[in-house]
Amino acid sequence: MIWVKRIALAILALLLFLVIAVAVILYTPAGLKVASWGAQKALPALSIGTTKGSLLSGFQVDDVRYQDSSMNLAVSQLNLTLDERCLLTPEICISDLGVKGVKFSMPTLPPATEPEQPSEPVAEISLPVPIKIDKITLDNIDLDILANKVSWQHFTTAATVVGSHVTLKPTDWQNIKLALAPAEKSDKANAKSVTKVKAKSDTTAITLPDVVLPMSFDIERFTIKNFELAGKTPQKVSLLELIASGKGSEVNVEKLQVNAPQADLNAKHK
Repeated sequence: MIWVKRIALAILALLLFLVIAVAVILYTPAGLKVASWGAQKALPALSIGTTKGSLLSGFQVDDVRYQDSSMNLAVSQLNLTLDERCLLTPEICISDLGVKGVKFSMPTLPPATEPEQPSEPVAEISLPVPIKIDKITLDNIDLDILANKVSWQHFTTAATVVGSHVTLKPTDWQNIKLALAPAEKSDKANAKSVTKVKAKSDTTAITLPDVVLPMSFDIERFTIKNFELAGKTPQKVSLLELIASGKGSEVNVEKLQVNAPQADLNAKHK
């Protein structure tokens, strides 16, 4: 029976080693450094500067860069804190997710490996586990996608997703600037020809297709402040605030307020 005791002791020692190793990886800065090293090895185009904290108790990553032939990404700071109370429950809980100082550029689309196959529209989306995010902050973001440029100073929100229902908590989005890509000459010519054809044709009633939302939603409050659209005729909106909900084919707008130099709007619709 001695060999049985030795095997039992070996198994206990192995389990203890695994528990300690997992604890070190998840709860110490060394584990975060190992994860950072593994990510950079798996993605040669990725580089990570400094790291602080641990994977489960909260961490911060500075100076993250990703660059390949089709895109260029630079992030000054990224922080993530998980809620440990949800680790033993079938739920994903994020206490804080923050991103600061993002510069993203994608001049062209990456080459398609396979042609896209036509697919049926998604009738319903339902997540297998609930997701709860207490705070999301995106500050100083600068995006350039196919010459369409958008930047903003501050964005903060919170959300929960349970099954097929999304609840968007009070959200603030401030100081947004948008510049659309200039239209090519061929696009302008096509637009003019289409306009002439429509002008010659008889006026017919337009029938909109039925739209069914794949997920129901509640928007507790969505506020935009200081929005600017660049172009030949610049547009500005000092305030846009929305409170709405929707399910299936029904959308209920409890509040829609728009303040702009041209006019002010305060409406409700169901």
